[in-house]
Amino acid sequence: MYLGDQKQTPVTRFLRLSPNNNDGDCSLDKNINSTRESILLMKNERQRYSFILYTNDARATPPLRAVDAVNELDEIRPKENEKTNQTAAIEQFAKHSKRPDDLLVHYIPCNFNYRMEDDDTKTITAALNKYGEESKILVVSNTQPEEVLTKTFNQSKENVGFVGKNEEVNVATRIAKFGE
Repeated sequence: MYLGDQKQTPVTRFLRLSPNNNDGDCSLDKNINSTRESILLMKNERQRYSFILYTNDARATPPLRAVDAVNELDEIRPKENEKTNQTAAIEQFAKHSKRPDDLLVHYIPCNFNYRMEDDDTKTITAALNKYGEESKILVVSNTQPEEVLTKTFNQSKENVGFVGKNEEVNVATRIAKFGE
């Protein structure tokens, strides 16, 4: 989870009129809530959850039971004005992923630039190519549709799963299905 995203703020009239606005649909709070809801939907007593929290660097929490993971989500706080290093989060997953059924749900930062020639896009794409084998990573964006994600990161849906901004898809339900 990217800690540099702002806490959710109420949508004002000015924000609604802004052409680059994400309608208040992208925030650290939204990602925390989607994660919490997905954990509750899975209802798997044996499942363990670890959160990779990142800005310019990444750290992983120890594996937690579902009830403890939900409580841990309440303790996550934003770190404003931090740089983004999504590759550090993917590499942290690769470092800690020891079992074949370990999975990563990776939230794209709200302010991510989806240009394919951008350096950050190139490095995250390389990390997905290196570590995204066997459908172990689900990439979530609250600002762009799935088609933009697959094109930007040049990944097949079989290799890396994507959830984009789409009124018909509940992010938490999609994450829970991915985790089953």
